[in-house]
Amino acid sequence: MMKSALLLLTLCINVYKAGGSSPAMPLKCVSCLSQLEDHGDLVVPEEPFVHSLSDGHSYSSLGWNPATLHESPAVSPDHPNRDGSYPSEASFTKSRRASRAAAWSLGRLRRLSSSAPGSSSSGPDDASLARLLVTIVNMEMKDCVLVVAYDYGFRDSAALEQLTLLPNPRQVVAVTSADDLRGIVWEAAQCRGYLLLLQQPRPLLTFASYGDYLWDFRSRYVVVGLTKSDILALSHTRKVAKTENLVAIVKQSERRGEWRLYTSQVVWSATLTHVATWRSGRFTADPDLYPDKLADLHGAVLTVVTFQWEPGVLYRRDPRHGSRLRYGRDIQVVTALGHALNFSLQYIETPPGEVWGTRVGNGSSWNGMLGYMQRAEADIGAANVFITNINNRLEVADFSTPYDADMSCFLARQPPPLPRWQRIIYPFQMETWLALLVGIVVSGPVLQGLARAGHACGGESRDLLSLHSSWLYTLGLHTSEAQAAVPRRRSTQVFVSFLWLYTIIVTTAYRSNLTAFLTVARQPPTIDTIPQLYASDIQVSGVGDFFGKALKSSENPYLKGLSERFQEHRHLQELWPRVAAGLTVYLETRRLHQYFITMNFSSRGLPSMRIIKECFAPYGIGLVTQRSSPLKTKFDPLLLRMVESGLVQQWFSESLRVSKNDAKMRQEQQGSVPGPASDEEEDPVEGDSGGRSISLDHMQGVFFILLMGNILSILTFVVEMTVGSRPRCRGGP
Repeated sequence: MMKSALLLLTLCINVYKAGGSSPAMPLKCVSCLSQLEDHGDLVVPEEPFVHSLSDGHSYSSLGWNPATLHESPAVSPDHPNRDGSYPSEASFTKSRRASRAAAWSLGRLRRLSSSAPGSSSSGPDDASLARLLVTIVNMEMKDCVLVVAYDYGFRDSAALEQLTLLPNPRQVVAVTSADDLRGIVWEAAQCRGYLLLLQQPRPLLTFASYGDYLWDFRSRYVVVGLTKSDILALSHTRKVAKTENLVAIVKQSERRGEWRLYTSQVVWSATLTHVATWRSGRFTADPDLYPDKLADLHGAVLTVVTFQWEPGVLYRRDPRHGSRLRYGRDIQVVTALGHALNFSLQYIETPPGEVWGTRVGNGSSWNGMLGYMQRAEADIGAANVFITNINNRLEVADFSTPYDADMSCFLARQPPPLPRWQRIIYPFQMETWLALLVGIVVSGPVLQGLARAGHACGGESRDLLSLHSSWLYTLGLHTSEAQAAVPRRRSTQVFVSFLWLYTIIVTTAYRSNLTAFLTVARQPPTIDTIPQLYASDIQVSGVGDFFGKALKSSENPYLKGLSERFQEHRHLQELWPRVAAGLTVYLETRRLHQYFITMNFSSRGLPSMRIIKECFAPYGIGLVTQRSSPLKTKFDPLLLRMVESGLVQQWFSESLRVSKNDAKMRQEQQGSVPGPASDEEEDPVEGDSGGRSISLDHMQGVFFILLMGNILSILTFVVEMTVGSRPRCRGGP
């Protein structure tokens, strides 16, 4: 009888709410309520239970909203009727009693519905759930901060009451919409456990479908109240799809006090896995609620976005099938991760010219590799990726731990060596030669002056009295030529003794270095530092705008000044002719420059290249993953093992070797003839000595001296014949 009365009351309330436009329907509702009031078993409380309800909560399954019911336009002496007349006191009292009866019946219906199977309110299921949650907290979150979020369905449950009695620090949040979940503290230094007690799935599904913000991807979650289909839909949202430690408690069995626990699989499966069953106040088996889901990905196919960037990523042609093969340091790293974690690889490439990616449009979206990460269209990015936050990359992607290191350097054309005929002057610098010339010029007059002074006192050699004789004497000492004239005076002997010592040291030093400089090419002065490059007028260029922004953001004034001379190129093919012509320097990483130099450009008719010694801005090289991807936590320790074992360095060396062999093979297939060898390459001596033979080309400077001496002697003879004493020449001795 009571259930029939309650159902009748529900029908009357629905009719009453729907009768706003019809004056007859409220009369029917009042009639129904009058019948309920006359029932002897029905006691209408003075204060309706509707005051304890959360305003705005949707109870579509019951057909009404308690907030609108409480605030419905009941009859009031201060509010006129629809026809403009004011109600009587009796009608007002009757309407008030009807409103109280409706509110009381709402609470009664809620208590009756809570005793149905699957409800999380009072009863054996609620008590069992409370014990289950306390057990999970003690097992997995004993020393953690708890975050308890609940909606109206769990407000008066024993589960919520027991969680609030635990000694853990906690935050309790009532949830009526997705915006309420924003009030949760999602970041903390210590471990956290999130217990979500929600009978309505929409707020959580909406919130979990937002971006990668406002979510703790590393903590442990327990979700209660949703159905299995709701949990499956939740596991496909952006946030939960990257959350490894999540358990859902579902009431599927008709047995009282029995709950089943499910978890979603990350990356390799889109299904739910049953992990435990709670029955009669305990687990039916020893559970592993938060297993390691990424230790074995069961052959899942992960998408890798990349592009050709030698030597990190090389493209080769299979000679048997003609298909394109990928090789290189970065490809080997990703392949090794696939073997370790049991996943396969599917490669995609960025559109031409986009490479790593930049902001496009209004700045909220990215293109290139980072665009694939932002749109969740790829799982891994590998192509010599710098671990840096330039352009705020960390907003859309995460980086693994570095497995290689690099730094920014300038690659410039190696200037051709100096002419070989100049090698006879290379043992001494220009300042040294000037000092020697001054010594020869000064030593002649000094020796003559001492000789004349000594001759005035008697006994000095006549060969030292003239200036030209003194100069020839001094020049002979510098060339280790023995002199017949010997000074006789003590002052002259002291001067000549120190002059001998000086010339012996000078000539010995010159002879020691002369042989080496005759056989080794000497390079002209080059730019080796950033200030020297800044002082020059050489242009600075690079592929893309990454390095240009790196220069501009530098605190070094020279680098900041070079940013004004930076020119962006989309492809290396556009940039390389200017670099080969010496019109610009190429700003890239040292590793890539080593690859260029190893490829031996001179053998292909291209000029030799050199790396400017002073580099800047060291970078770590790693993989890029989606933001908050759980793959990063598994990749990092494996990458460290690769680095410590030397595998990465070996793969890089193999990449250089493979690149060089491929280039040589392409030259042979095209029938190209290698260009002339570099001037730095000298012909070795034939035999077992391993030295270098001195050819006429090496000694061309010496013969230039002989030629110059002959020319000067002839010119001197002509001058003597023209200006000198002709009778003396004609008369003979």
